[in-house]
Amino acid sequence: MLDACPHVTLIVDRQGKIAFANHCVVDVLRYQPDELVGMPVHVLVPDPVRDVHQAHVEAYFRNPVARALGSGRDLAAATAPSSRSRSV
Repeated sequence: MLDACPHVTLIVDRQGKIAFANHCVVDVLRYQPDELVGMPVHVLVPDPVRDVHQAHVEAYFRNPVARALGSGRDLAAATAPSSRSRSV
């Protein structure tokens, strides 16, 4: 069902590793889903905001509340090494 979602969908475990990536990562992030599984999610976070992102992840796991990712923020992601960073 998550693979049918028309948006990039990632599931990240408490250790910050990607446990699931749907097919949309191919077009948006230039990765195959199975390439991302097991990788730390921070590889997708652009350098300038990586530390801030880690703080957000830690805060979420202290108080997990369902919400839209990045609500109220512009999102950017690092694409596969052969590509450039892009807004998502």
